[in-house]
Amino acid sequence: MAAAGTGPEVARDARTETLEDLRAYARRLHSYTSDEIEDIYFRIHILEQPLRYRLVQMEMERRGLRVADPDAVRLDLDLAAWLCSRRQLRDRAWLREPLIALGVTLATAVATAGMLLPIWACAMPIGFLGLQPAMVYLACTPVPLIVGAGIGARLGGRRWRSAWTFSGVAAAAWAFYLTGAPEQIVLSALTDRPSGGAGFGAF
Repeated sequence: MAAAGTGPEVARDARTETLEDLRAYARRLHSYTSDEIEDIYFRIHILEQPLRYRLVQMEMERRGLRVADPDAVRLDLDLAAWLCSRRQLRDRAWLREPLIALGVTLATAVATAGMLLPIWACAMPIGFLGLQPAMVYLACTPVPLIVGAGIGARLGGRRWRSAWTFSGVAAAAWAFYLTGAPEQIVLSALTDRPSGGAGFGAF
């Protein structure tokens, strides 16, 4: 009697991963989207399919995708990749994707609003208004929006998930508009009457 774990069954398993099989698998990987490649990377069993795992790594490297250790704590946190790597969420896209959407949107909105806060503080509570301050405010306002979008992308709001990044930026911009600061800035620029001499009119 053949011992357990030996015999024709094991030999048949060993023959399943032929060179032609691996080439066919590599061709299939080429046809997948980047999101599908990342999903395969987090699902594949490295001990049971080491050669296929290596092919997935090579495909990710070819596309310039960052190869993440599912159990590593990354300093440059990619929220989407971190949630995708959690064992509890890998097979629960119905839960994982809403969490990614919520996390990226909130984080982007908070970061963008935080960078818009100094403009609001100078224009509203402090009342530093006038033509020249308004020119500075209007020139600086796009910066928080652009940097906020970059932060959202860094957190995982890329490709089709960029909708969550733009939602966060839009939410912060809308909240900034509702404070009345943009209106006051524009009105102060239109109604400012220079009284001669150099310097900021607000002083």
